[in-house]
Amino acid sequence: MPVIQLMGLPGSGKSTLARGIAARLGWQHSFRIGTYHKRFPSTVEGDAAAWRVMLEDMATCGWNHFILETSGLDGRWNDVLERCGPRNVLTFKLECEQPELIRRIMAKSPEDQAHGDWVPPDQFRDKVAYVQAVFPELASRRGEVVLNTTRASPSEILDLVVRFLSTRKAFHQDSFRLEYKGQGGERSFPLQS
Repeated sequence: MPVIQLMGLPGSGKSTLARGIAARLGWQHSFRIGTYHKRFPSTVEGDAAAWRVMLEDMATCGWNHFILETSGLDGRWNDVLERCGPRNVLTFKLECEQPELIRRIMAKSPEDQAHGDWVPPDQFRDKVAYVQAVFPELASRRGEVVLNTTRASPSEILDLVVRFLSTRKAFHQDSFRLEYKGQGGERSFPLQS
């Protein structure tokens, strides 16, 4: 499994899922630009330095066996995916209903609710404003596997993803929508094309 991309808005569960997948697969590397932005000033130069250092770290991994956490909305991620080799990347798109995304963001610490380390503060006052503004745009983004995390617990989503990864022998054969009904509903996690 060369590269797993987790694409979704703040509150969709990317970081929680990335930690779980890394632990289950024994991978050491998960990349998100926000981690790198924290190391540099909030300037154009700082942004460029963050991306440069992150790409250097990915190169040391040989462009494989790591997890990318992205919103899927910054075109620079396309360059990263191209370097990884498009046939070596499996994209999970994490969807969540907007009210639940906002509830999850509001449950975070005030620091994590703020514009964060990647949401441009000159464009959005905080992550809630960002979600409200870009929610429709993410709907148009594609992923090989689409997960609706609205009613699922993090452990249920992780179990589903790990089961899916263990049954898939090759990437890019089909697109799947994995739905979890939640709250005592269906637990069989059927793969629906």
